[in-house]
Amino acid sequence: MDRRTIARRIQSQFGRGMVNQKQVAEFMGIGQGTAAKLLDGIDFVHAGKGNAKAYLVDDVAEMIMRNRG
Repeated sequence: MDRRTIARRIQSQFGRGMVNQKQVAEFMGIGQGTAAKLLDGIDFVHAGKGNAKAYLVDDVAEMIMRNRG
């Protein structure tokens, strides 16, 4: 699976170009703490209630590609 395929799957599941930590955890089937560690160092913007961090789907897909086994 390539980065674009992963990005398309994330977007089809959440319907937008940005996702938060909870959505990344849900997509990957991991806990939010693990997702937070994986997202550390990825650029984000503050969005939504409480200035939640929002990550570009393409950046998340790249992170998944880098960390796959």
